[in-house]
Amino acid sequence: MTKMKYELFGPDDWVYPMRRNFKMMCCDCGLTHSVDFNYKKGKITFRAARDERATGQARRRIRREKNGGKDD
Repeated sequence: MTKMKYELFGPDDWVYPMRRNFKMMCCDCGLTHSVDFNYKKGKITFRAARDERATGQARRRIRREKNGGKDD
């Protein structure tokens, strides 16, 4: 299984996302979205969808870190 890595950004940092399947995670609760970007006629558009699997993985990791490395 591949371990997902997320790049950490501060609140005022500019981000250069991948065009397709860019993963964006909330650092507080682990909610993760998969975002696609498109550039057409001089305008940037995007769509986002909640990634349930990545969210579950992130929340398990957050829970383990809070419990000192132990699962529930």
